[in-house]
Amino acid sequence: MAGTLLIPSGKGRHRLVISLHGFSTPQTYSDGADAMPLAIPLAEHGVLVGIPDYRGLGGSAPDPRTEPLPIADAIDSLTLLDLLLEDPRVDPNHVGLIAHSLGGNVAEAMLAAHRGIRAAVLYAPSESQYTVLYKRRPGYFRGRPDIGPPATDPALYTAMSPGANFGTLHCDILLQQGTADPVVPWHASVVAAHELTASGATVQLRLIPGAGHDLDRPDWTVPLEDGTTFLLKNV
Repeated sequence: MAGTLLIPSGKGRHRLVISLHGFSTPQTYSDGADAMPLAIPLAEHGVLVGIPDYRGLGGSAPDPRTEPLPIADAIDSLTLLDLLLEDPRVDPNHVGLIAHSLGGNVAEAMLAAHRGIRAAVLYAPSESQYTVLYKRRPGYFRGRPDIGPPATDPALYTAMSPGANFGTLHCDILLQQGTADPVVPWHASVVAAHELTASGATVQLRLIPGAGHDLDRPDWTVPLEDGTTFLLKNV
């Protein structure tokens, strides 16, 4: 797996954030994609930021996927997190996530699997229940040969879904979602907020009136600034 590290110039240990991009293809991907604009303001404030290239993208190896796409990407991102936690430049007690779209679902899977994450900012995360995600993105599930549609094995889809497996969380989470998002339905963030709150996380949900899915639009200027501020305060 390849990726990008944004390393602050100051001495000592730095807070760590993993920045997770949305869905991309090898033809359209550029280093960091939509995770890069999320990462740069954090690095400018002294945070060490890791941005993974999911397998099949950027400098990473070809995608030999044997799991649904979000789970495969979460496994790689958790590997990056664990590697960086061993880096002497990183303060392992101050770890966060920032993510958009598919990356938000990857972040949810990471929250379900890793108890060392203190805070996360999720922009328009993909559906946390995979029976729902399958209806919108069936292609995400083609990597695992034994997976049929949800009706063939509901228990398997529940077992794979981050929203059903958060366990007990002790972290701060900001969810931000546009009400005019044509890609990820806004109510997916409402569901995730309820699931995360029920698991013990302290959750803020902000619905941005009229905002769409792409974060490079004027409607997202202030919410993006708020996300940076939130992580700097809580990581």
